Amino acid sequence: MQNRPKKARQTNIEVLRIIAMLMIMGLHVNFAALKGPSWVTITTDGVTRGFLEQFCLCSVNLFVLISGWFGIKAGLKGFCSLMWQVIFCVGLMVIVGIFTTDETNIQHILSIFGLFGGGGWFTAAYIGLYIISPVLNTYIEKTPKERQWLVVIAFFTWELLFGATKSAFFLHDGYSLSSFIGLYLFAGLVRRSDFQIRRGLCLLTFLACILINTLVYIVTMRYKLYVIADVTMSYYNPLTILEATALLLCFSKVKPLGGYAGKFVNLFARSSFAVYLLHCGNHVVWPRFLEIAKAIYTDYSDWSYWWRILSLMIGVYLCATLIDQFRILIWNKALCRIFVTRNNLNINSGDTQMSDK
Repeated sequence: MQNRPKKARQTNIEVLRIIAMLMIMGLHVNFAALKGPSWVTITTDGVTRGFLEQFCLCSVNLFVLISGWFGIKAGLKGFCSLMWQVIFCVGLMVIVGIFTTDETNIQHILSIFGLFGGGGWFTAAYIGLYIISPVLNTYIEKTPKERQWLVVIAFFTWELLFGATKSAFFLHDGYSLSSFIGLYLFAGLVRRSDFQIRRGLCLLTFLACILINTLVYIVTMRYKLYVIADVTMSYYNPLTILEATALLLCFSKVKPLGGYAGKFVNLFARSSFAVYLLHCGNHVVWPRFLEIAKAIYTDYSDWSYWWRILSLMIGVYLCATLIDQFRILIWNKALCRIFVTRNNLNINSGDTQMSDK
């Protein structure tokens, strides 16, 4: 029996996937746990926290851009693999909640399947993106690049205009499927365009976007221009999108790792989505994660705070990766066999770029 060879992962991009997940946790230990600074505190530690929030803000966009860069190869097998991650991770936490708290109810049970916030808003939006990805892939591959550029520019302009003015509630600062669609199309177009840009310029653009966003945020908060301040903290902010794109282009030009280093990177990268699901995509860990982050901020200062909060983030990543190995084992040894026919051929070779395949 010969199995179809698996497509090798590009470890340079997988490193970026790991960094993006750490940046997402950076968002959560900052504004999610501590709330954004008011205009009164913006002159103290609020400046530092505002900078860190801007530094990490591109992380969600990065995940979607990576999916668009590779292209989601949608199929029944890939979709089931994606849903198995949600069912395993969220379901495990629901079971823990049943035995450790009295807060679990029917809504939490249904959240195992991604409903009622199970897996967070990102999971719901990504499932929608997965379903519509075949249409998007056809558009990316068949439509002339010049027309795609016009569409992407028009889309981001529309999103910014109607999002900033709160004229379309469904845009919700970029926490939406429509935002994912725009990012997915943009990533595919950037890949097709094959820009020859040096890594140094990409990094410079990345840092410049962070500094500009931070400066605008501080000034607008100081003078109570909250509409503009909200835009700087949204996922559809053009500078935030450019920031994520510059980082993706930078890592795309890095030589992929091989050997044991590559295997080590792949081990943690393929569990990145599980890290999200296990630390904030369920009702059991999420409030406790925020409480711990807030307690560290309250009880410690200076360097003591930084190494403790970094230890929390790394510790959560390591624990989630370890737990996720059981999910991968069950999928590879049992569930995946459902999709193998009598002729030993896969029914579908779909890959979410977020699973263990």
